[in-house]
Amino acid sequence: MVNIANAVRENPGWLLVGLGMIFLTLTGILKTKAEKKGSVRRKAGSEKQKAWPYWTIYCLMILVGVGFNLYGSWLIKHTADIAAERRNKESQRQDADYKIKVREEVQRLANELHNAKTEEARKITEEKIKVIQMDFEQWAENLATNLPGEKRLFAERKARLDREIEKRSLNDATKRTNAEVQYTAEVHPALSFTIRFIQESIRAFAEKSGKNITIDALEVPDNIFVKSASANIHFGTNGVWTMSISNLMGLPFMGFPTKAGADLPVLGVRFRHADNTADSLLLRPLMIGGRKVLQILYTPTSPTFSPPVINGEYPLSGYEEPIRSSLPGILEAELLQLPNY
Repeated sequence: MVNIANAVRENPGWLLVGLGMIFLTLTGILKTKAEKKGSVRRKAGSEKQKAWPYWTIYCLMILVGVGFNLYGSWLIKHTADIAAERRNKESQRQDADYKIKVREEVQRLANELHNAKTEEARKITEEKIKVIQMDFEQWAENLATNLPGEKRLFAERKARLDREIEKRSLNDATKRTNAEVQYTAEVHPALSFTIRFIQESIRAFAEKSGKNITIDALEVPDNIFVKSASANIHFGTNGVWTMSISNLMGLPFMGFPTKAGADLPVLGVRFRHADNTADSLLLRPLMIGGRKVLQILYTPTSPTFSPPVINGEYPLSGYEEPIRSSLPGILEAELLQLPNY
């Protein structure tokens, strides 16, 4: 009886199932009485009317009993699932607590072992230091005696090392300067030819047309990496063309299609117009990885003129051909954009 009471208290569904069974058992008694009442053949209507209450109660008790059984069965399963989930969570919590306790215990033992080893190591160190204490005193005495001489030797070594570093730096700077001068010498003909081609073309135009044009002199420096140069061609008040040699013009900013040789000098020609617009012509010699080429890029701002076939890369040794074949057309296009010319 105690076990049944505990089961009912833990899971009320058993009580409902029990009540359902009782109701279904009572329906058998009611059915028997109803059948007896209906089978007596006495007066035609009055006796049959007395059996209907039994049948009504019989049907209600079947419904109630079946309902109790169904709900009680569902409640038994649902309560059992809840209890199982609660037991599972409790088991997981206990496992987690156990793991924490185990880790804490392992950490405690590890700390105790570490402290024991540290203390043992400290004692061993103290013993070894006591043994070599005289060596420390002897070293300090020798250092104090020889310190002036050691300082002098240290200063001499430092001065010698500084001289070697300065010498290497000077050698590196000399090598770079020589390389820059050699590079300038190799590209000098292409740059100088382009400058003179533009100057002589405009000078001939000024003589034939009678226009007032001032042409400044421009020479290619001996080292175009460290010295820039620029000169103007003045067309009265109508515009100014500026030719410049500089390594300060970054390659992406100037519009070249590749970043190769971004730190190498360029010859730039800026065709400024009276309306403050400007076209540009850039020449960049490249000598990278055995390549010796001349990059040429002409960029007009006016939609009337499209870049001519001069744009591209040419062998550095053949610089004269693209300049002579395409530059006159560029100069003509720029002159046409100057008022009164």
